[in-house]
Amino acid sequence: HNNNNNNNNGNNNHLNDVAPKTIDTSSCQLLTAEDKTVLNPTWTASYPGSGAKLSWKLIRALTGIFTSDEHDHNGRVASNKAVAVKTHYPSHTPTEIMQKDELKRIRRAILLIRNPLHSIPSYHNFVYEQVNGLRNHSVRAPIEAWIKWRNEFFGTEIKAWIDHQRFWLNNFSREEGKFHLLSFEHLTSHKRGVETLRQMGAYLASGGSDIAEGMIPVDQLPCVWQIYVKEGNVPGEKDRRKSHREGGPTVYPFTNDQLDEMISRMEEFKAEYPNFPALTEVLDEYIETIRSKKELILQLVASS
Repeated sequence: HNNNNNNNNGNNNHLNDVAPKTIDTSSCQLLTAEDKTVLNPTWTASYPGSGAKLSWKLIRALTGIFTSDEHDHNGRVASNKAVAVKTHYPSHTPTEIMQKDELKRIRRAILLIRNPLHSIPSYHNFVYEQVNGLRNHSVRAPIEAWIKWRNEFFGTEIKAWIDHQRFWLNNFSREEGKFHLLSFEHLTSHKRGVETLRQMGAYLASGGSDIAEGMIPVDQLPCVWQIYVKEGNVPGEKDRRKSHREGGPTVYPFTNDQLDEMISRMEEFKAEYPNFPALTEVLDEYIETIRSKKELILQLVASS
């Protein structure tokens, strides 16, 4: 794997992620996405609630080329004008959609991964919005709605989370240079965000000269990170395009058994990929986060 050289400066970086001083964005020179033929696009695959929309915006900012998704509503996949194609397959996309010829030819993948402690509640926020006819990315679900849904679907969703990662690892990570693991937590961390963005950009550029020649200069990456990730103020963006929800709870309760199941499933999953240090590092961070937050989460359960 060419993506296993992530520096691990101690496993608890994510727990004490101190904000550096704000980056001055007044002289930033951002790219505007344009139509451009791309011969070798990449999948960006994620379990829902893992930051897919943010990664989409960042890919456009890094490459200056449009993105699409597996439904191809904008027609850019069929016309070879998409640098990346977002998908939630296999966890939440019907198989028949993936049978299109223009999708079958995509042989590179970014797997965007986020701790199930946060991605499962984030996916439920989307479900809650759909059920209640609310705009996507507009609200966080109330605790009562979460608990009812969680008690019915937790087992299904933690299995879907694991199966999702396994599908992309098994189908894409075996071949050198065809796969990139992208941690949502590293991407949004003050300490590792810009470097994570740089690695993501290098992977995208490796898709071919048609992509590499138009990439944003590396010295603009702190700007991109500050504007898109930290502030979420994307230039010229309409309100409906937001990738952050407002209001409502930011931590959702799980039961002790559910937290234990999350940990044991991730431990078992990690053991399936002993030769993939980047994955081991991310899963270890997730397990450590769940253990360190367990007491806080169980207090939420007691009071809810």
